[in-house]
Formats: sequence, structure tokens, C-alpha cells
Amino acid sequence: SAALKQDWRSLAALDRTLATSEVTDPWFDKVAQLRAEWRTKVVGSSAFRMATDALRIVDRGLQLSPSLDLYVLRAAAAAELNDGAAFVESAAVVAAYIRSKLTRAEKDEYHISEEEMAAMKGRVRALIRGVQSGLAGTSARRTKNVQNELKKIKDQLDRFTLEDQPS
Repeated sequence: SAALKQDWRSLAALDRTLATSEVTDPWFDKVAQLRAEWRTKVVGSSAFRMATDALRIVDRGLQLSPSLDLYVLRAAAAAELNDGAAFVESAAVVAAYIRSKLTRAEKDEYHISEEEMAAMKGRVRALIRGVQSGLAGTSARRTKNVQNELKKIKDQLDRFTLEDQPS
């Protein structure tokens, strides 16, 4: 698929078709993810407009089916829009999802692949950079708490060994 290949131009070309999906379709959350994904990759003069669209699409998808991937896209769109409050709150939810996966994996209730581990590490690093770059929420205390939680998760990810997991 275009998304797996990260072929954002092809995905953008499919957008009109994807947009025909209804909220009642069982695949609507995946369509929202695809439609937002390419928009968060746009650079240049239309990046702000595309990020605005991505945030709107993601928020609609989240109402129906919250997921880690949608919250990651929400954080990316919020960062492009310089919307600190949306960024920090999205980062907090991403942190909670990743924390939950790590906790379950440490209890042998969930298996983390090398690919997923790399994705989680990359996401946490990007979120920490976003908070450190000045994307602040509505409260300095809340922003600091989220930043501290992300740093703890980064440390937990760094200590976690894939080899210790059951197959």
C-alpha cells in the first residue's frame, strides 16, 4: 500500500476516494489515519493548512476509535500548528499508551517486536524534542509533568531488552 511504502503523493491522490468513507464504516479510523498521515508530511506554504486538516480528521477518528497512531498524528499536526496545548495533551496520551505496552511486556502479557521498539523510541524522542523546543501546554506544570513522564519512559525503553521476552 502507499502508506506502507511511505508514498505520500500516491496516498494524497487517493484522498478524494478515502474521503467518501462514512463514520459508520468499520474502517473509518484507518481511513482517518491515512488521510491525516500524508497531510502531516506536507512541507512548504500549504503545511499549516494541511496540518489543520489533519488535526480535524484525527480528532474525528479519535472520537470513534482512540489509538496510539492517531494520537501520534495528532501530536505531529499540533506541532506544525504550534498548538502547545494539543501537543502536550497528545504527548501525554502517547506516553500512557507506550507505558502500558511496556508494563504489559514486562509482565509477559505483551510482545514488543524490534520494529515496534524502534517506533516507540523514535516517538518518545520526537515528543521530548517537541516539549523541549517550547511547545508548551496551557500550564507550565502540566508541560513539565508530561516532559518528566516522557523522560522516564525513554529510560524504561533504553533499559528494556527484547531478548528477555517470551517468543
